[in-house]
Amino acid sequence: MNSQKRIITNATNSPQKQRIIRFRLSNGRNIESFAEVLLREENSRLAEWATKQNFVDCSHRDPKIFRLLINCLRQCVAPGGISNGKKFIPPEDFTDWRSLLSEARYWGLSVVERIIRDAMNASSTAVSTITIGYHGTLAAGRGGFEVNFRRVDRIMSNICIF
Repeated sequence: MNSQKRIITNATNSPQKQRIIRFRLSNGRNIESFAEVLLREENSRLAEWATKQNFVDCSHRDPKIFRLLINCLRQCVAPGGISNGKKFIPPEDFTDWRSLLSEARYWGLSVVERIIRDAMNASSTAVSTITIGYHGTLAAGRGGFEVNFRRVDRIMSNICIF
């Protein structure tokens, strides 16, 4: 029996697709991904680079945004560049949707861009913000400064009716 490992080469498990591509981003951070993940959107810059090189200098790109794009490719895009039906779920504190969309456009990730738009629309309907207003006055006179605040209660009465 041969003790060497065999490399199976077929359409889904080729050595080209199992290569690891390393991206160097700003602040010296690195992100690694299998070429197979980057090749899911065949007409993108990521796919083009995945076929040509193992190391890509992207020091001008935001590491947080780039990491989210790679995660979206991994989780939500099937081989062949189609959505697999899974939803993109960013971190809870994520609010920079415009930068994420802009980055997807920059890399030519049209399927990822569509998935991000769907997630953006879902998050805008799921999150609500209540703002409580205060009315403040500042009076200056011989006796010094006087500051008064009063809460605007009518905002709460309009919101709490379901």
